[in-house]
Amino acid sequence: MRLTVTADSGKVLQTYEGAFDPKTRTGYVRNPQDDSVMTELLIDGTRYVGGEPPLQPLPPDKGPGETYGRYGQYPGKYDRLMLISEGAGGVVGAASPDPAALFKALKAADATVTEQPDGSVKYAYSTKFPDGSSTTSGVVSFDADGRIATVTMTFTWESTAKGRLDTGTSHATLELSDYGLTVTVKRPTDVVPHR
Repeated sequence: MRLTVTADSGKVLQTYEGAFDPKTRTGYVRNPQDDSVMTELLIDGTRYVGGEPPLQPLPPDKGPGETYGRYGQYPGKYDRLMLISEGAGGVVGAASPDPAALFKALKAADATVTEQPDGSVKYAYSTKFPDGSSTTSGVVSFDADGRIATVTMTFTWESTAKGRLDTGTSHATLELSDYGLTVTVKRPTDVVPHR
Protein backbone atom coordinates (compact mmCIF):
# COMPACT_ATOMS: atom_id res chain seq x y z
CA MET A 1 0.00 0.00 0.00
CA ARG A 2 1.25 3.48 -0.84
CA LEU A 3 -0.44 6.84 -0.29
CA THR A 4 1.08 9.92 -1.92
CA VAL A 5 -0.25 13.39 -1.09
CA THR A 6 0.67 16.29 -3.37
CA ALA A 7 0.02 20.02 -3.48
CA ASP A 8 -1.83 21.59 -6.38
CA SER A 9 1.62 22.48 -7.78
CA GLY A 10 2.54 18.79 -7.94
CA LYS A 11 5.02 19.00 -5.04
CA VAL A 12 4.93 15.82 -2.94
CA LEU A 13 3.82 16.74 0.58
CA GLN A 14 3.66 13.30 2.22
CA THR A 15 4.35 9.70 1.27
CA TYR A 16 3.08 6.78 3.31
CA GLU A 17 4.09 3.18 2.59
CA GLY A 18 3.09 -0.02 4.28
CA ALA A 19 1.16 -3.25 4.21
CA PHE A 20 -2.05 -4.44 5.82
CA ASP A 21 -3.88 -7.76 6.19
CA PRO A 22 -7.54 -7.14 7.09
CA LYS A 23 -8.08 -10.80 8.05
CA THR A 24 -5.49 -10.68 10.84
CA ARG A 25 -5.82 -6.92 11.52
CA THR A 26 -2.05 -6.70 11.19
CA GLY A 27 -0.02 -4.16 9.26
CA TYR A 28 2.26 -1.16 9.29
CA VAL A 29 2.65 2.23 7.66
CA ARG A 30 5.69 4.52 7.59
CA ASN A 31 5.79 8.24 6.79
CA PRO A 32 9.31 9.70 6.48
CA GLN A 33 9.70 13.22 7.92
CA ASP A 34 12.86 15.32 8.12
CA ASP A 35 13.34 14.57 11.85
CA SER A 36 11.89 11.04 12.12
CA VAL A 37 9.95 8.32 10.36
CA MET A 38 6.41 8.26 11.78
CA THR A 39 5.53 4.59 12.13
CA GLU A 40 2.22 2.95 12.92
CA LEU A 41 2.08 -0.75 13.73
CA LEU A 42 -1.11 -2.79 14.01
CA ILE A 43 -0.74 -6.28 15.48
CA ASP A 44 -3.88 -8.40 15.83
CA GLY A 45 -5.85 -5.17 16.24
CA THR A 46 -3.53 -3.54 18.79
CA ARG A 47 -2.23 -0.15 17.61
CA TYR A 48 1.25 1.26 18.30
CA VAL A 49 2.49 4.62 17.00
CA GLY A 50 6.05 5.88 17.30
CA GLY A 51 9.00 7.43 15.56
CA GLU A 52 12.09 5.85 14.07
CA PRO A 53 15.34 7.63 13.13
CA PRO A 54 15.16 9.85 10.02
CA LEU A 55 16.37 8.47 6.70
CA GLN A 56 18.67 11.48 6.16
CA PRO A 57 20.82 13.57 8.53
CA LEU A 58 18.80 16.04 10.61
CA PRO A 59 18.48 19.50 9.01
CA PRO A 60 20.42 22.25 10.84
CA ASP A 61 17.21 23.85 12.15
CA LYS A 62 16.12 20.65 13.94
CA GLY A 63 17.06 19.55 17.41
CA PRO A 64 17.84 16.00 18.47
CA GLY A 65 14.25 14.97 17.76
CA GLU A 66 12.25 12.50 19.74
CA THR A 67 13.08 9.29 21.52
CA TYR A 68 13.38 6.96 18.56
CA GLY A 69 11.92 3.49 18.88
CA ARG A 70 9.44 4.37 21.64
CA TYR A 71 5.84 3.53 20.76
CA GLY A 72 2.57 4.58 22.32
CA GLN A 73 0.06 1.73 22.64
CA TYR A 74 -3.52 2.84 21.99
CA PRO A 75 -6.32 1.36 24.12
CA GLY A 76 -8.88 -0.88 22.43
CA LYS A 77 -8.83 -2.92 19.22
CA TYR A 78 -8.77 -1.63 15.65
CA ASP A 79 -9.67 -3.17 12.30
CA ARG A 80 -7.58 -0.86 10.09
CA LEU A 81 -4.60 1.46 10.13
CA MET A 82 -5.19 4.96 11.51
CA LEU A 83 -3.88 6.61 8.34
CA ILE A 84 -6.58 5.21 6.15
CA SER A 85 -9.36 5.07 8.72
CA GLU A 86 -9.22 8.84 9.25
CA GLY A 87 -8.29 10.00 5.75
CA ALA A 88 -10.90 11.77 3.61
CA GLY A 89 -13.66 11.33 6.16
CA GLY A 90 -13.21 7.57 6.35
CA VAL A 91 -13.78 7.00 2.64
CA VAL A 92 -10.12 6.10 2.05
CA GLY A 93 -10.26 3.72 5.00
CA ALA A 94 -12.97 1.78 3.25
CA ALA A 95 -10.62 0.99 0.36
CA SER A 96 -10.07 -2.72 0.92
CA PRO A 97 -9.93 -5.77 -1.36
CA ASP A 98 -13.74 -5.78 -1.41
CA PRO A 99 -14.99 -2.67 -3.25
CA ALA A 100 -18.39 -2.97 -1.53
CA ALA A 101 -17.01 -1.33 1.63
CA LEU A 102 -15.74 1.65 -0.37
CA PHE A 103 -19.06 2.09 -2.16
CA LYS A 104 -20.88 1.88 1.19
CA ALA A 105 -18.65 4.70 2.53
CA LEU A 106 -19.22 6.76 -0.63
CA LYS A 107 -22.99 6.27 -0.27
CA ALA A 108 -22.78 7.36 3.39
CA ALA A 109 -20.95 10.51 2.20
CA ASP A 110 -23.83 11.12 -0.26
CA ALA A 111 -21.38 10.88 -3.15
CA THR A 112 -22.27 10.98 -6.81
CA VAL A 113 -20.82 7.77 -8.29
CA THR A 114 -20.50 7.16 -12.04
CA GLU A 115 -19.10 4.04 -13.72
CA GLN A 116 -16.77 4.82 -16.63
CA PRO A 117 -16.48 2.84 -19.92
CA ASP A 118 -13.08 1.46 -18.82
CA GLY A 119 -14.63 -0.02 -15.63
CA SER A 120 -13.26 2.64 -13.30
CA VAL A 121 -15.60 4.66 -11.12
CA LYS A 122 -15.68 8.44 -10.70
CA TYR A 123 -16.99 9.87 -7.44
CA ALA A 124 -17.57 13.28 -5.87
CA TYR A 125 -19.04 14.53 -2.62
CA SER A 126 -19.16 17.74 -0.61
CA THR A 127 -19.03 18.41 3.11
CA LYS A 128 -20.12 21.56 4.94
CA PHE A 129 -18.58 22.74 8.22
CA PRO A 130 -19.57 25.64 10.51
CA ASP A 131 -16.76 27.80 9.01
CA GLY A 132 -16.40 26.38 5.52
CA SER A 133 -16.78 23.47 3.16
CA SER A 134 -14.85 20.89 1.18
CA THR A 135 -15.28 18.93 -2.02
CA THR A 136 -13.64 15.57 -2.66
CA SER A 137 -13.59 13.92 -6.06
CA GLY A 138 -11.61 11.17 -7.71
CA VAL A 139 -11.45 7.88 -9.53
CA VAL A 140 -11.37 4.28 -8.29
CA SER A 141 -9.67 1.77 -10.60
CA PHE A 142 -9.66 -2.01 -10.26
CA ASP A 143 -7.21 -4.82 -10.97
CA ALA A 144 -7.96 -7.83 -13.20
CA ASP A 145 -9.57 -9.64 -10.24
CA GLY A 146 -11.98 -6.77 -9.49
CA ARG A 147 -10.11 -5.58 -6.39
CA ILE A 148 -9.29 -1.93 -5.83
CA ALA A 149 -5.96 -0.99 -7.45
CA THR A 150 -5.95 2.80 -7.01
CA VAL A 151 -8.07 5.52 -5.49
CA THR A 152 -7.27 9.07 -6.58
CA MET A 153 -8.62 12.08 -4.71
CA THR A 154 -8.70 15.81 -5.21
CA PHE A 155 -9.61 17.63 -2.02
CA THR A 156 -10.60 21.32 -2.27
CA TRP A 157 -11.53 23.30 0.81
CA GLU A 158 -12.42 26.79 1.94
CA SER A 159 -12.66 28.19 5.45
CA THR A 160 -13.43 31.47 7.20
CA ALA A 161 -12.34 30.15 10.63
CA LYS A 162 -9.58 32.79 10.88
CA GLY A 163 -11.86 35.66 9.92
CA ARG A 164 -10.77 35.63 6.28
CA LEU A 165 -11.37 33.32 3.35
CA ASP A 166 -8.66 30.63 3.12
CA THR A 167 -8.70 28.03 0.34
CA GLY A 168 -6.60 25.08 -0.71
CA THR A 169 -6.39 22.04 -2.89
CA SER A 170 -4.47 18.82 -2.41
CA HIS A 171 -4.34 15.56 -4.29
CA ALA A 172 -3.78 12.01 -3.10
CA THR A 173 -3.29 8.64 -4.73
CA LEU A 174 -3.77 5.42 -2.76
CA GLU A 175 -2.24 2.37 -4.46
CA LEU A 176 -3.17 -1.13 -3.27
CA SER A 177 -1.35 -4.23 -4.50
CA ASP A 178 0.09 -7.61 -3.49
CA TYR A 179 -3.25 -8.88 -2.21
CA GLY A 180 -3.05 -12.14 -0.28
CA LEU A 181 0.55 -11.80 0.92
CA THR A 182 1.22 -12.55 4.57
CA VAL A 183 1.96 -9.44 6.65
CA THR A 184 4.16 -9.96 9.70
CA VAL A 185 4.82 -7.16 12.19
CA LYS A 186 7.06 -7.44 15.26
CA ARG A 187 5.83 -5.84 18.50
CA PRO A 188 8.06 -2.92 19.54
CA THR A 189 10.15 -3.41 22.68
CA ASP A 190 9.83 0.14 24.09
CA VAL A 191 6.08 0.61 24.63
CA VAL A 192 4.27 3.18 26.78
CA PRO A 193 0.51 3.80 27.11
CA HIS A 194 -0.77 6.36 24.59
CA ARG A 195 -2.14 9.49 26.24
